[in-house]
Amino acid sequence: QLQEIVKQVHSSVKDVSSFQDIFKAPKLRGIWGEASLEAAKRELLEETGYQSNEWELFQTYQPEGKIEWTISTYIARNCTLASSPHLDAGERIEVRLIPLDALIEDAQRANFLHRSIQPHFVRAKHDPQYRAELSKRIFSR
Repeated sequence: QLQEIVKQVHSSVKDVSSFQDIFKAPKLRGIWGEASLEAAKRELLEETGYQSNEWELFQTYQPEGKIEWTISTYIARNCTLASSPHLDAGERIEVRLIPLDALIEDAQRANFLHRSIQPHFVRAKHDPQYRAELSKRIFSR
């Protein structure tokens, strides 16, 4: 019966030549076709007013196993305030400069928003050597 269902699904999509492309297309919170680094730079400036000329890819991950959807996290070092933020309707963003120790503590909360990077900060709290490596990676290069 499962094979019959698979055949029906295959038959229903065989005329859609770009069916696979629909699921493999990059999903960004940016402009269609925009590379993730360019999107990160634009979003940093729009949402905080800060900009940087020193960027490093921190990590990438795929939150879904069945869909190609890569989320990239970047480190922007030596940021400078370039303008006031330009928030979209409904966005409420407060920029706060906090020390690494405060971020490490904040990441211990169950409701920490950035789940993909949370393990790095949880580990940094309990592993002094990893904390030093993480600090060096974030602040100096």
